[in-house]
Amino acid sequence: MPDDTLDVSASREASGPRVVLYTARDCGLCVTATAALERLATRHGFAWTAVDIASDPALERCYLLEVPVVSVDGVDVCRGALDAVAVRRAVLGQT
Repeated sequence: MPDDTLDVSASREASGPRVVLYTARDCGLCVTATAALERLATRHGFAWTAVDIASDPALERCYLLEVPVVSVDGVDVCRGALDAVAVRRAVLGQT
């Protein structure tokens, strides 16, 4: 990923739910979401991966106007801004 600001947590060992933060370069909300997701991951003990949507044309088509997007086990939990409560509930398996 070209923007080091977004690459903070790009590779983590996977255990538990698969949490993905879809980001884009020069996205201020993505930087904020990265920091918030890092805090949540530390507090609740889950791993996550950052994916720059520019790495895949299909991701760009899907998420271009909606980043940041957090997906938990393949389900988009929040778009446009990180919803910490929704992410926590999804990660912990709560509805």
